[in-house]
Amino acid sequence: MTIHIQQNGYQGIVVSISDKVPEDQHLLTTIQNWLTEASHKMYIATKYHVYLKEITITIPSTWSNTGDYSFISSSIAKNAHVKIGEYPDKKNPFARTYGKCGVEGIFIHFTTDVLNAGNSGNYGNLGIVFTHEWGHYRWGIYDEYPTVIENDQLVKFYQYDGKYEPVRCTTNMEGDIYDLKYKGECSVDKNGKPDHNCHFRPHNDHRATSKASIMGHAYVKTMSMFCDGESSDPTTYHNHLAPNKQNSRCAGRSAWEIMRQHNDFKNTVPRSATANTVPTFRILKVTQQHKICLVIDVSGSMRDQIINTRDSMASLIKYGLPNNSYVGIVTFSDTGSLVKGLTLISTDDDRSNLVSYLPTTAEGATSIGAGLQTAYQALSSPGNANGSIIYLATDGEENEAPLIADVQPTLVSNGITIHSLAISNDADPKIQDLASATGGKSYFYSASTDNSTALLDALTEPFKDLSSDAIIRIKSVHVDTKDQNDVFEEKFYIDGTVGRETVVQMIAENLRNVNLTVSHEEDVYTIIGASSDVGGIAVKIPGIAGIGEYMVWITSSFNGVVGTISIQSRARHINAGVLQTDVMTEKSNFNFTSNLQFPLYVSVLRGANPIIRASVIAYIENQNGQSSSLLLKDNAVGADVEAGDGIYSGYILPNLITADGRHSIKIVTEGYDAAVVISKPVSTAFSEAYEEVELKEESIGPFMRVTLANEVVVSNYVQSDSDVDVIPPSPILTLHLSKVDTDNNMFTLGWTAVGDDFDTGTAIAYDLRISEDFTKITTIPDQQVVLHSGQIPNEAGSGESFTFKLNTVGTNSTYFVIVRAIDDFNNTGDISNVVTVSVITDPYWLKQKPSVWSSGFRSAFLVGISAGVAFILIIVLVSCVTFVRKRRGGGSSNGPV
Repeated sequence: MTIHIQQNGYQGIVVSISDKVPEDQHLLTTIQNWLTEASHKMYIATKYHVYLKEITITIPSTWSNTGDYSFISSSIAKNAHVKIGEYPDKKNPFARTYGKCGVEGIFIHFTTDVLNAGNSGNYGNLGIVFTHEWGHYRWGIYDEYPTVIENDQLVKFYQYDGKYEPVRCTTNMEGDIYDLKYKGECSVDKNGKPDHNCHFRPHNDHRATSKASIMGHAYVKTMSMFCDGESSDPTTYHNHLAPNKQNSRCAGRSAWEIMRQHNDFKNTVPRSATANTVPTFRILKVTQQHKICLVIDVSGSMRDQIINTRDSMASLIKYGLPNNSYVGIVTFSDTGSLVKGLTLISTDDDRSNLVSYLPTTAEGATSIGAGLQTAYQALSSPGNANGSIIYLATDGEENEAPLIADVQPTLVSNGITIHSLAISNDADPKIQDLASATGGKSYFYSASTDNSTALLDALTEPFKDLSSDAIIRIKSVHVDTKDQNDVFEEKFYIDGTVGRETVVQMIAENLRNVNLTVSHEEDVYTIIGASSDVGGIAVKIPGIAGIGEYMVWITSSFNGVVGTISIQSRARHINAGVLQTDVMTEKSNFNFTSNLQFPLYVSVLRGANPIIRASVIAYIENQNGQSSSLLLKDNAVGADVEAGDGIYSGYILPNLITADGRHSIKIVTEGYDAAVVISKPVSTAFSEAYEEVELKEESIGPFMRVTLANEVVVSNYVQSDSDVDVIPPSPILTLHLSKVDTDNNMFTLGWTAVGDDFDTGTAIAYDLRISEDFTKITTIPDQQVVLHSGQIPNEAGSGESFTFKLNTVGTNSTYFVIVRAIDDFNNTGDISNVVTVSVITDPYWLKQKPSVWSSGFRSAFLVGISAGVAFILIIVLVSCVTFVRKRRGGGSSNGPV
């Protein structure tokens, strides 16, 4: 289900309660009260623009039917916008996002412990906390409390005006600086730098007056607003200097500056402050027995594909659909036909019987609406169709009534989820919109692509998570032995998180005398196909498969074998944390340009813990049979915004797109020396405590996973013969001060190298600039003083550093530094995040007597300055800037600036 706005109110929001949460009717009341308050808090925080209007809450199938609930598909619950339940190693509320400024995220998560504790817990007002997470999820804004890590330590203070300032937004926020470890006064060194235990604690008692920022310290009881860089109110004015995620990822722009660019605010005007913001709720129960209808195009255009489609559908029925599901088969050409009504599948015989009803011939016109209408009727009898699933496979454009538009309102209003498969680019584009409108997935298969497994992948993918005991897809690979007696070999791995109900399938049109053998150490499993086998044969490894490497051999004494091997398993133990991959795209439709930014993200996690050092490759197939590949990285370069978070990213550049139309993207993830990083948040917006823990790595051994992305459509493709490269390097978002020598006014900058084309390759040069004026360096960087030129960039993802010296003629001097990468076509990337550099002229900024210094004093200090007052810089940057060319890997400038 998709979220949309009607009269300033969000509709279509889905909140799901995990099936691991015990039945608790009080929790339902708690959630409704919480979101009612959150709606009101959001309305105020957004200056009366938006609120929560209509919310669906899904409850687990294991709960009793006390409320006589209607049903909803488990796939919709899985893809809910807000998820409630326990989450491995994560107790704090969080939003799972791509990490890019202004880009909508994936979901919000709250634990039941947090909700049951309510506003009296450690998180402050939970309505404000929800609004904070909604800011991450919906509008792509980020945290304003300390989140930046330098030299393995959290940066809680930054240099400004000759002293250190606490990271906060706004600077009008008042509070205490205290020692977190010893719970007392705070120590600074001889240069005025707070030690690692120093922490800024906003007032949260009768002294609290701060209204902003919700993205900063949400637990403060007076929090009610977002920071705004255009505000005339000093209590909400954005602090663009603080090193935090909002400033680094959004180029110093405030939360409100990003929000104003979102359609939620472009398309709404403020309403009355007294408007009713109470949401309406409906409670739906996740269906325990799935009702699934396979809707298959058998019109004339499907003649060349009907057998392949049948074979892959047979594999889905045999091994991909959950037990105790009701499954029916509908075909359509100019009319719809119920080939097999809903049938309970609980045994292998049930599945084989259902396979026998799959179509083998195709002719006639194309009425997609007729097929959907017939499926709806089958799903509605007996009972209602709520929570049912339709899988629609077609290769043509509808040309016969009824049309999709005629039946779509009925399908949507009855809560039916529709997944679509476009077989060829000629398939009607409206099926993608239909899937999206019902909360389903859309896939693409082009029969023209050699070695493609997309047909079987597309059929399997949407059903893998249909039950809590999910199918884990390990591998899929194309098989072509060419001649009889040729041997096809393939290997795969069973890692320590999977192994139960492991199945190795061979799908082919002709399985006569096909020998499928699977071996592991001394265990060997073999099955030989017969002419009567439809769709596929399979080896089922008994019990729990042993950990390690497996080999697969395919031979045939009758003829060559052309088909697909698919390997799947389940969690080694029910409810155990499983290594899983999920593929994500920001959107599904792209308008082709010569500098197209087409980002792709793959999450590789075990539970909530990220997997590092994995190999993640995206294989892109277009309608013409052309394919390309892209290595995705988790290195904080380009599309990837944070290294080591288990999200592997990359840009699919224009050279990888060679045709208009639909594209299928398959993700293959492997790990040999990979590790899972076990960690906890280093800081939080929801309490006074900043929890800093040691990161731990745990080796996981070899593993494999395969995942299919939703189809992606590229329009207005234009082939270019030009040699002119118009793709600039990515902006650098990792610039930081890695070392400060205040005795000599020496500063060392560090950052991660980007590529010459976004995140690919190696840039040719860096452009470093320094200025006394923040606005000028962010708006007209070319007119600012060059800090350094001539540094030779390293390959994208490598570490960079540069040291320079400031020579000042006064006190309280603050400068602003940025860096940009330049490619060999002289394309310059956007500016990096801004780093402040200040000569520390007030080592006693905690206002203590110098005589106290020698004893290593600790003190408490009330801090607070007006952000409404313009920053006045009283030191003039010396016009002479010198530099030393840096060798690869490091460099310095010893001359004065």
